[in-house]
Amino acid sequence: MIIQLDGRQFELGLFELQAAMEKAEIGAGLKRNDTTPNEELLMLVRIWADARLGVKITLTAAWQLWWSVCELIESSRKAYQRMADVSAWLHVDASKLSEDELFGFAANLPRIKAQLQLHDGSFDPTNGDAVYQLVMLATGDEAQAKEARMQALERLVAMHCGDK
Repeated sequence: MIIQLDGRQFELGLFELQAAMEKAEIGAGLKRNDTTPNEELLMLVRIWADARLGVKITLTAAWQLWWSVCELIESSRKAYQRMADVSAWLHVDASKLSEDELFGFAANLPRIKAQLQLHDGSFDPTNGDAVYQLVMLATGDEAQAKEARMQALERLVAMHCGDK
């Protein structure tokens, strides 16, 4: 990735940036997922930038660098999590999909999971509201979802009253 500091561009790997920021966070005593930097963290980021890149930056620039790396790591993590989910659920190599295909499949994962849950029968067949929600998610058909809820309520009544 290319970052620009003090009007100069530097090409750095995401792993190197992550390691540098994590080292600074640990040195500053930040807890995991802490989003509030302290002055010590900013000083450590500033020292890293000077030592690694030969650039003297302000504390404000150190905060911007730290925050940008955190945001980049999180967006990268989410992107690859979507790819992993699509790969696992659809049994495809998501890295070979176009961006539009990946987005479309990822957006439909809740529907696919609901369809599999219905197919496997891994739900409480007597919980009318849950069955309604599951069928709506799986099919998008409200009439079918209402019918499934009615059948679930009938099963519930039969279970409590005894099916004779």
